[in-house]
Amino acid sequence: PWRPEFTDCLLSLASKPFAKPVTLPEGTPAKVKAMAENIDGRGNNLHTFAREVFLEGLASGVHLIYVSYPNKNWGPTLADEGQRAPGARVMT
Repeated sequence: PWRPEFTDCLLSLASKPFAKPVTLPEGTPAKVKAMAENIDGRGNNLHTFAREVFLEGLASGVHLIYVSYPNKNWGPTLADEGQRAPGARVMT
């Protein structure tokens, strides 16, 4: 139902805030910087992820980011185990 002008306008509007790369401030911990290189676990960096979320929000009027954590038996701590559960990303 949408004419091509809508798509062109949408892509143009979504690109303007991301003309410069999204960066983290100085003093950001190395673990956070490493996580920003693969922020969604699918290989997308923070800049790409933020642009896609913004684009979807513009297109539909709302967009959500679902953050989940794998189920874990809350027995021993990471310090006790000496390792992380597979797939878990912990920032400490």
